[in-house]
Amino acid sequence: MVSELDAETEPMVTTLEKIAAAAEQWSGKSAHETALALLHIVASVEGRDLGKVDAAGRVWVLDTFAECLKTVWAPDERLKRADPPA
Repeated sequence: MVSELDAETEPMVTTLEKIAAAAEQWSGKSAHETALALLHIVASVEGRDLGKVDAAGRVWVLDTFAECLKTVWAPDERLKRADPPA
């Protein structure tokens, strides 16, 4: 049971560690710089390669950056929205 729980929580812990590291690294930076760092975290978590972006990927990048920027500007608003189902 413990190994199943660890397998499920490991990606979440890794993601939280990345977010914490980015928050520390980007503390005091502009909202746009912080949103860009967050975009890279989201891309990594979702398995997207930002170096290989096609037309559909371009839409994803722009939409995701906009969402990251909104989250940086008003994090409380992001917390009010429910995440889409996986």
